[in-house]
Amino acid sequence: MKVIVWDFDGTLADSFSLAIKCINTLSSEYGYRPVESARDIALFRECSMQEIVSKHLGLKFYQIPGYATQAKKLFNENLVEVHIFDGMHDLLRRLAAKYEQAIITSNSELAVRQTLEKGGVLSAIKYIHSDSSIFGKHAVIKRFLKAHNLESDEIMYIGDEIRDIEAVRKIGVKIISVTWGYNSKSALEQSKPDYLVDSCTEIEKIMMLLST
Repeated sequence: MKVIVWDFDGTLADSFSLAIKCINTLSSEYGYRPVESARDIALFRECSMQEIVSKHLGLKFYQIPGYATQAKKLFNENLVEVHIFDGMHDLLRRLAAKYEQAIITSNSELAVRQTLEKGGVLSAIKYIHSDSSIFGKHAVIKRFLKAHNLESDEIMYIGDEIRDIEAVRKIGVKIISVTWGYNSKSALEQSKPDYLVDSCTEIEKIMMLLST
């Protein structure tokens, strides 16, 4: 392992509340019911992003590109509300002593840099790869690998969603899935990640074990 690649939203940064806020802001325009109850939120955490968009929000295929653009714009405009999870600050600094670290995100690079700087951890991250693809997250990770001349077995991806597991499986990259993000522990377990952790300490133990 040479590089740890982090997902940003839900893994490094606590942005779930902002995501729900963006969904609710667009609800009247797109004609779906706002996400308001604890039951709604719990249901969302059990679903993939595709299920949320098509089944629960009821968006038509042709609506998705415009919706995604608006949601991303809203999100980036309010990224000041997002902060790095407790415990990540020290973990990132310690891991930086042994590994290069990168972030792959669909957010703007500037917005992510500002959040990392606010959290005092910008210096621990070597690369911020801002990218998205209609072909899926695996295509974005492949572009990162190519850009930095890395093989699939030279990175560890750390994410919080079902789609992260599905993406890395397509390209032979190992993943540590965290349970404090967008998808619940039970939903992640069903997708069978290489590692499933409940704390920052567990991430460090796994990476230290792999470095021996």
